[in-house]
Amino acid sequence: MGETILAAADELRAELVVVGSHGHGGFRRFFLGSVSGHVVTSSRCPVLVVRRRPEGDVRERPRLLFATDGSSSALGQAAELASTTADTWADITVLRILPVFTFFRMDIQERLSAAWPHRRVAARRDLDETAELLRRPAATGELELGESGDVCQAIIDHAKKVDADFIVMGKRGKSSIHDATGSVFTRVVHQAPCSVWVGRV
Repeated sequence: MGETILAAADELRAELVVVGSHGHGGFRRFFLGSVSGHVVTSSRCPVLVVRRRPEGDVRERPRLLFATDGSSSALGQAAELASTTADTWADITVLRILPVFTFFRMDIQERLSAAWPHRRVAARRDLDETAELLRRPAATGELELGESGDVCQAIIDHAKKVDADFIVMGKRGKSSIHDATGSVFTRVVHQAPCSVWVGRV
């Protein structure tokens, strides 16, 4: 089914592929693994994996959580989202998670290293650059910088915290976009509590 969707998207020169996340238990896991997951990783255009919100829970302005790692992919996705004038129809939170290695408490040594303050400054710069692309002024308080040994889980937890309707992220990131359990964007697609928009870049 995944190849059929991709072939149709190419034939139609689609600008967006929308796939549903439905079913329960084993079927849901099977569907995401065999269809949505394949479409997300192989599509030449952005993919939106839709999860239904509770009945009656509809907002005039959806809440978007934009997860960035400062890569060219993430910045390209921010520019793509900005082209939809998203700042006029959605409330956007920009999230940057600094990955830390927690094995054998290496995170303590990492945070005490001379390089750590520079990494935080660079991560804050990533946030500001993304916010500028999205036309979100830094003073709004909607820029979040965090640290985690599990970047995927941190993104999912923050989506729950802000009750996001969508998580938006790029497909190809820095080396940090992969953690010990695999590709972050793939895990987010499978485990997110809300819909996920994955860019083509």
